[in-house]
Formats: sequence, structure tokens, C-alpha cells
Amino acid sequence: MDNQYTWIPFYMELADKLKNYSDNRSELIQMITDVYDKIGIPLPTLEKDGMHPVDLDPFTVFGLFNKKIKEKTRIAICTALAEQLHITAGIPNDFNGIPILNNLSSTFYCFVGERGEQDIDNLWKIFIAALNYADEQSESNLSEFCKYYDIVKKQKGIRRNLSIGLFWIRPYHYLNLDSCNTDFLKNSNSIPDNVRKMVSAYKGGLPSADAYLQLCAVCKEAFQTAGLIYTSFPSMSYYAWSQSNNSTTSYNYDAESDLNNDNNSDAPVIWKISHGTNSTGVPEELRETLEKRKVVTVHRYTKALATSNISQGESFMTQIKSGDYFYLCYGAEIVLFGQFLNDLPKPNPEMSEQYNAENWYEREYKLIAESKDRNKYNGVKKWWTSNYNSTCVKVTENALFEELILEPYFGLKLSDLKTGEYHELYTKEEFLNDVFITESEYDKLRSLVLRKKNIILQGAPGVGKTFSAKRLAYSVIGEKNESRICMVQFHQNYSYEDFIMGYRPNDSGGFELQSGVFYNFCIRCQENPNKPYFFIIDEINRGNLSKIFGELLMLIETDKRGERHKLNLVYGGTAFYIPENLHIIGMMNTADRSLAMIDYALRRRFSFYTMQPAFENEDKNGFGNYTLDISCKMYHTVIAKIRELNSVIRKDTTLGKGFEIGHSYFAPENISVIDDEWVRNVVEYEIIPLIEEYWFDNDKKLDEWTKALYQVLGEEYDG
Repeated sequence: MDNQYTWIPFYMELADKLKNYSDNRSELIQMITDVYDKIGIPLPTLEKDGMHPVDLDPFTVFGLFNKKIKEKTRIAICTALAEQLHITAGIPNDFNGIPILNNLSSTFYCFVGERGEQDIDNLWKIFIAALNYADEQSESNLSEFCKYYDIVKKQKGIRRNLSIGLFWIRPYHYLNLDSCNTDFLKNSNSIPDNVRKMVSAYKGGLPSADAYLQLCAVCKEAFQTAGLIYTSFPSMSYYAWSQSNNSTTSYNYDAESDLNNDNNSDAPVIWKISHGTNSTGVPEELRETLEKRKVVTVHRYTKALATSNISQGESFMTQIKSGDYFYLCYGAEIVLFGQFLNDLPKPNPEMSEQYNAENWYEREYKLIAESKDRNKYNGVKKWWTSNYNSTCVKVTENALFEELILEPYFGLKLSDLKTGEYHELYTKEEFLNDVFITESEYDKLRSLVLRKKNIILQGAPGVGKTFSAKRLAYSVIGEKNESRICMVQFHQNYSYEDFIMGYRPNDSGGFELQSGVFYNFCIRCQENPNKPYFFIIDEINRGNLSKIFGELLMLIETDKRGERHKLNLVYGGTAFYIPENLHIIGMMNTADRSLAMIDYALRRRFSFYTMQPAFENEDKNGFGNYTLDISCKMYHTVIAKIRELNSVIRKDTTLGKGFEIGHSYFAPENISVIDDEWVRNVVEYEIIPLIEEYWFDNDKKLDEWTKALYQVLGEEYDG
């Protein structure tokens, strides 16, 4: 058993325990109710209009803690189930490789009035048949499994979620065919051709029982014979997720294109929430508190709009569901875009205390994007736009909302909401606003990384090398998509085994071949060849580069990219190539005298771009423009002195331009933190220690400039 998947024994034993409730559903419903009472959270919606459930299937019980909820809540539900059912397996401390359901579609049956009379009975029958066949593969068990599988797959509300349920209850026996696994099996270069062809033959939904079991068998055979990194359905499922473009988000079942697709519109549900103007809504002093807590609040008795037969307060209390989207505004000012995390609201303490009144309620949200324009919106007026006097209303014209608000204010499209990829657009203009270089220099840098594919940003301390590298990647990608960027830091002990592949100790006391961070990232790039990816290496000259890259040193060259140049790796003999859509950005500190420069073999494979301190940049987006809104007089005095200091450093024959002090020391993300104390801290604890290192062998020069810096702080220096 895979030791890293602690959930497997628990899930299998839970399935065994649930078999005992097939003829006693009312007791099961009461037990589930007791579980939720014990952990102190409301029972999720299991029937129409919030009715208490009259029947329940075992897959839906699993779905209660395998959906988009916090991990601590999942563990709490498992713990309570273990106590109720006397489960002896340990409580899971990981959920690796487990597909989860969408909160809005987490039952395996349709509600009363929409489901067939035998639907839940059939779910119990396939559940028991699947357990029996997994545990004893007899002809009679096979016949029962195939019979009820093919019956259930035709039921309303059942598509690939059935395979997910089968995987939950016997994860070593049944393959889950969620969208992540299906895409991986269709497209991954590591998957044998016969498996890819079988999966590609399914145009949607589930294959027949015979075809599904055949696919499971072929995959198991591949695990044993194809030399794959993963050797079971759980480890493959986890690997597929880790390689997907959504590896920074929850492992999620694609409910939009799958579960209940015939019942529900695939249009995202979007709401407008207004906290009012400062004089009529949430007071300004509370707004920051609510934003920090990531909650929005509405009074439950907020009146209806003239066009609605339900009050805005009632909409906030009962109509909003977990997974719905919203945008928040303060009067006509558009603030942020988020996604609700709970089906039910709870009392809000701040507003109740502010107005000494009850009936203020709040909902938690996940922040997706902040507004790029905080000026008052004055465009087309609808009841859901920020310039209309409404508090909680549903957006009913999504295409118009995308045109007026979603794209211009948040850089998002409706398609982003459907796929779950919330990546803020990032353009050349955003780069120039963030990084203090001129437009012509940006054009050179972008052209360089696209042509050469491998560049090194070098420069003195504090010129923003790391900050700029990531934003250069964003600007080429076109959005802030972290899944297409990987960042590591080299050090003297960094090895080929860390970077490419090598043998590592496992939990059983032996060794197993494991792929490294660069290898894994290249595989991800290979599977999306039309999209640019960036591998960023901080302190690139701290590692033994020839040792780290090994035989791949040649393949990083621009003209050695692609499958036609693949080589066999040292370990495993695996054929491998570096894809053409991968760009490498290294960073190097020119003032680090403890390190040797990069050797010639690697130097000729990279282009070098030197980043300069931006104190002299008076461009419209330059450092000079950045400082205009800073009122702290000491700040400007210190900046002038740092310019003088840099002039001295440049002329010093033991130092030179590579040792100048960079602007990043004096460019916090939020300029509101800049005051006299902030400036003193930067000078005393960052700049002075730096020049102590520079002039460690020149006491006269060190004393001269230490004294000069303390003087601009208004302090005496006694040596």
C-alpha cells in the first residue's frame, strides 16, 4: 500500500461499514445528521428546497467530505464518522489523489420529483456489487457489477462521477475518469498508446461496464510493465493532478461539463454585492476589517427592488450558493471579485456592534481578483451595475457584465470562470507599471528571452532581479498564471538528482527512482506545447551548473530543443527532451564576491542582461514618478544621498557598477508604510551592513559613509 496515501484504509473501511445500511437508510440519515450536529456545521443540501432527506445513497455520503471544503472540515467529518461507525483505520492526514465534487452538484441522485423511483436503490446495488467484485472476482460478482453499472450510468445526474465513487471505495481496483485523469490519459506522453486510444474513444460520459473494466485492467498492466513513475490508480491520479495546469488549486471534478449537465446551465452565477457609500453603507473604518477577514455583509431585511418579488436580504440569506461568484462595490466604486465559500450565511459581529442591532449577516469568500480601476464606474446603468442603488442582486446579463465589468476591471472572461482558471491578465503596460525600466528596454528584454530562450538577469543587490523575472514571465504568458512558472534557488549542494532524476530513500527502507523538479516541469511543458512556460533559477551561479544539468546542458540550447534532439537520461535510460516552449531565467548577484563567475560552457548558452539601479529613471513609469506621492521628507533626502553613494561605488576600483545599491530597498509595495522610522530601519539595518561588507578593508571610506548616512537620518555617529 502507498504509505503517502493515508486516506485509503479509512475510505475502504468506511465503505465496508456503509454496506450495513443498505436496508436501513433512515438510520443512516440520522447518523449523518448526528455527525454534523457533533462538529457544529449545518447539514449540506441533500434534498430540494433544503428539505430533510428522505433517502440517501452511500456515494453521496462519501461526497459529503470529498468536495470543495476546507481540509480541517474534511478531517472533522471523517473523525465524527469514525466515532459513529467504530472505524479502526486511522483518520486521514492527507487527501492526495482524491478527486472532489463541485459543492453545487455533490449528490449522486436528483432531488424529489426529478429522480426515478429506483435511482437510489440502484446506487446501493452498484455500490455493493463493486465492493464484492473488488474483493472477490468471481463470475457472479462480475455479472452483478456489470448489470448495475450499466443501469446506473443511464440515470439522470450520473456521468463520470460514478467512476469517482467507485475509486473512493476501492481505489486500487477502480479508475476514476474525472476530467483531470481523462485529459492526462489522452494526452500524456508517458501513457502507453493502447491506453490513450481506449480513452480517446470515449466521447463523453462513461464507457460501458465491459469497456470500463477492460480499461482498468490495461492500466494496471501498464503500471507493472511500462516503467512508469506511478504504479497504482491513487498515485497516477495524484501525478495527473500535479502535472495539470491547475496544480495550485484543489483537485476538482469537472462538474460544469459533467455531473448533472442535463439539469443545470453551465453559465456561472454572478451577484452584485454593495457595501454602500461611506455615508450610507459599511463605514470606512470597517471595510478594511471585512476585506481582511474576506467576508461581505448584508442586512437580512434589505428591501426588494421594484422588479423583484424577493427581497435583497432574502436573496443574500437563501439564494446564494457556495461556488457562486460576486463583485463587491462601495457605491459606484468597484473593489474586488470573489467566489462564495458557504451555502449558509452567519451573523456578522462588526456591523451588529456598529449599529447595536441584529440581523446583519455575512458570507465568506475566496478572493479572485482586485479591481484595476477604483474610480467611480459611470458606464451603462443596470440594476446590477455599481452605479445603481442596489445591495444584493443577481447579474442576469452575463455577456454584458463581461464587457462592462468583468474584463475591464478584473482582466477576466466568463470562460475563465467556467474552467476555474482565474488568472489576471498581465500586459506590457502592467510590467512597465511594476518594474522601473523604460519601454525600449522592456522590448529588448522580451525579444531576448523569446529568441535565446535562456537569459540571466544580473545586477547589484536590490535592483529587483527576482521581482522582474517573474513579471517578465507574466508579460510573455499574458496573465498571472503561476501554474506555468516554476522557481528554484540553487545552492552549493544542489544536485542532478534534485534537478533531473535520481534514486531516493522510500518509506520501506529501500530506494526508488524519483523525478526532479526540472524534469517534472518539462513534462508539463511538453503536454501544452503551444503555451509558454518559465523556469526561474535564483542564485544560478551558486550551483555547480555542469553537475546539476548533466547531459541536458546541451539540450537547453535554442537549436537543440524539441523531440528530435531527445537523449537517454543517465537514470532509467528514459528518452527525454527539453521542449521549445520552455524559457529559463537565471538571476545572479554581481556583488557576491564569494562566488566564481559562471563557466564558459554555460555562459555561451545564456544571454546576459544587466539590471541597473533605477534612481535616475525619470520615465513616466520610472522610479522618479514612483516617489512623487511620497511625502516623507527624510525619504527624499536619503535617496539623494544614496545617489551620491552609488557614484562613489562606481568609481571605486575595488568595486564598480556591479556593487551599486539598488532601488528595491526603497520601493515597498505599499508606499503608505514609508515614514521616518521605516527609512531609518532600511538605512541602519540594510544599507549600512551592505557597505560594511563592501569596505571591510577600508575603514576610512566605511567611516566616512556611515557617518554621512547617519547624518541624513538626523543622528550622530561615534564610530
